[in-house]
Amino acid sequence: MHKHSDNDAILLVDDDIPFTRLVGKYLIDAGYDVSIRHNGLQAIEFTKSYTPQLIILDLMMPDTDGLTACKEIRKWYTGPILILTALNEEVDEIVGLEVGADDYIGKPLKPRVLLARIRALMRRDKDYAQSEDTVNVGNMAIYCRSRTVYIEDSLLDFTDAEFDLLVYLAKRAGTVVARDDIYNDILHFKYDGMDRTLDIRISRLRKKISAYENCRIKIKTVRLQGYLFVDNA
Repeated sequence: MHKHSDNDAILLVDDDIPFTRLVGKYLIDAGYDVSIRHNGLQAIEFTKSYTPQLIILDLMMPDTDGLTACKEIRKWYTGPILILTALNEEVDEIVGLEVGADDYIGKPLKPRVLLARIRALMRRDKDYAQSEDTVNVGNMAIYCRSRTVYIEDSLLDFTDAEFDLLVYLAKRAGTVVARDDIYNDILHFKYDGMDRTLDIRISRLRKKISAYENCRIKIKTVRLQGYLFVDNA
């Protein structure tokens, strides 16, 4: 399946037409190439032929909702997905992250906050292209430029958000990493004591890593301190 890729392209998916016009114009004025779709099915079909650098996906849409679309798109799309959710919908936020979204932002949107989240997600590819190419911990090898991870001869599958967190922890293997530091450096916002984004991502990393019988890597929780990435040989 041939795909066209655009490094400045954003796919905005929401059934609220006035909203997409307003946000689309704001993003275009900020220098991005924006494509707009109004339901999950349209988003799925679009990403089969085109590869935007980032997808903004609303949860509540007719026909095919955002969660269903996100899960389907993740079968072939590895770029960042930012989900839109109404305020206080914690369940939707958690489920959205579990099906493969990288981050979420609440409605009503604050344009500057949206732009900051977009820039943070898009900045990752550039950061890793300039970083050390290979990180080795135990029998895990992480290749930053190609964004691939191997345990011995087995290739692991991670979303962009999971990969970023994995590299961050692996580069600090053997050292307890504070929760606040991860929020500041990886999630790019301050931990408020309630947010569960990091807990979900750590859980997903552990699940994927532990699926390989030969993997010696463990991500340990250090109570009241943070996380410890270790070779448990």
